[in-house]
Amino acid sequence: MLVSEMIRRLRVALSDEEQPYKNSSARLMNMLQGAYMDRQLQSNYWDFLHSRGTFILTEAGTANYTLPTVKDIDENSIYYIKDGQTARIPIYLKDYALWAMEEASGNADAPSAPSYLVEQPDLSWKVDPIPDGIYQIYADVWYRPSEFAST
Repeated sequence: MLVSEMIRRLRVALSDEEQPYKNSSARLMNMLQGAYMDRQLQSNYWDFLHSRGTFILTEAGTANYTLPTVKDIDENSIYYIKDGQTARIPIYLKDYALWAMEEASGNADAPSAPSYLVEQPDLSWKVDPIPDGIYQIYADVWYRPSEFAST
C-alpha cells in the first residue's frame, strides 16, 4: 500500500476528508511513521530482520566498521575464520564502558586476531584488537527496522 493511500485512509478514520484539512499530510505521515516504528520495535525478531552469516569482513589495520543498526546479537553465535583457514574461533562482545576504561589505561594491544566486538556510541562496531589480517566474523544478528519513505 502506498503512503498516499495510508494517509487517505487515516483521513477517513479521523473524519478529516474535506479541505481545508484539520491535520496536515506531514502530521499524518508522522503519526503513521510513529505507529509503524512502535509496532516494529515491539515485535521481537522479525524473520526478515534476521541474518545469520558474515557480520564483518575485516581488513588488516582497520578496527572500526559501520553496519546497519543492530538490534541484537546472539552472543553465543559470534566467531571468526581467518582468511585461508577453516577453524572457527569464538569472539566475545565487550561493553563499551569497559573497553573505554581499558583504552584510557594506555595499554594498547598490538594488532592480532580479533578477540572482542565493541558497539560504539555512534552504533558503529570496533574489532578489538585491531585485526592483523582478513577475518570473516560470523554472527546471528537482528537488525532494527528502518523507517518507510514518504513516497
